[in-house]
Amino acid sequence: MDYCQAAINDNLFWSSVIGAAGSFLHFALGPFLGALSDSIGRRPVIVLCSLLGYPSLLALMLFVYRNTSLYYTFALLPLAELPVLAIWFAFIVDLMEERSAEVE
Repeated sequence: MDYCQAAINDNLFWSSVIGAAGSFLHFALGPFLGALSDSIGRRPVIVLCSLLGYPSLLALMLFVYRNTSLYYTFALLPLAELPVLAIWFAFIVDLMEERSAEVE
């Protein structure tokens, strides 16, 4: 039973650390990713951020099916926390502006 309690404590601790790291990444990388999407385009940044989210999913899958350490998932999780939602919104606005220009 002590092992279960230790696992719960570890999970809670690392989930809190990842949450804080994700918030810091949003604060620090949001303007950078926005400027990058303005310069090279929205689609490449969206694709890159989406692809960077997959290693943490792979690590979680290996934890579930192959009994690897959950710490790999925690280590890779900040890559899945990149602030891509604002770039999606900007992409949608760009599409709407293109369509409104075609109508006029």
